[in-house]
Formats: sequence, structure tokens, C-alpha cells
Amino acid sequence: MVEIKFKHLSEDEVVAAERFIRMIPNIEKIEFDVPLKTTKISEVRKEFEAFARMWEYLTAKKIDIVIHLPEKIMIVEVKKKLSASAAGQLLLYRDLYLQEYKPNKPIELWHIAVYGDSSVIPLLEKLNIKWWYMYETI
Repeated sequence: MVEIKFKHLSEDEVVAAERFIRMIPNIEKIEFDVPLKTTKISEVRKEFEAFARMWEYLTAKKIDIVIHLPEKIMIVEVKKKLSASAAGQLLLYRDLYLQEYKPNKPIELWHIAVYGDSSVIPLLEKLNIKWWYMYETI
């Protein structure tokens, strides 16, 4: 099984991501913390190029998980609870991913969570964002 190493996810968010990934057949490739460039090194003076590269990586928006399947690419955001803010992140990540990586397969957006929130599900469905969670919110 794929070992998920996220410094920014809690233990239960990692468990949710692992359980979700185990359900997906035929994974060709899986990537974690995929950076999306939002600034250009060329904007920084040459003598600061090494620092600029570090800064660019540290401040880049990062997709939690990108799963490559034969027929599609899944962009996955993992949170403690289903949320509208994750929907916004996914929409932005899709656009940035398309610009930067220019994939030749369709993109599918997924919001994975430890806990569900029934008030968010209609929004996710309206935005064509698929969702999965481990536990109902109490």
C-alpha cells in the first residue's frame, strides 16, 4: 500500500486518505503535495535564485493528492470535515493544474474528509465535486 506522508495532515485525515485510496482500482501513479506555481523565479534578482526556488516551493499552493488512472486524473483535497472552502480550493487547483501540467486526460475533483457535513453536499454536487467521508458528523 502507498505510504502517505503529510506533515500538514492530522492522523485521522491520513487514515481517511488511505481508506479512500484503497478503494480505487488501477492506480497508475499517485503523487502527494503536488506544488502549483503561482509566482515566477524570474521576478527575483539572479543572486537570490536559490532562495527564490525555496521560497517558491514553500509558498506554492499544493494539491494534497493527485491520482493518475488509465482514464482520468483525480485531484483530491483532504480535510477533517467536508467544507465549502475545500470546494473553492479544488476549483482553483483544477485550473492551476490544467495550466501547469496540461494533462491529456479528464480531471475529476474529490473532497475527502474524516467527518461528513450534509449541508455541504449539495454544493459539492452542484460543482461536480465528488465526495467521500469516514464518519457522519454528530
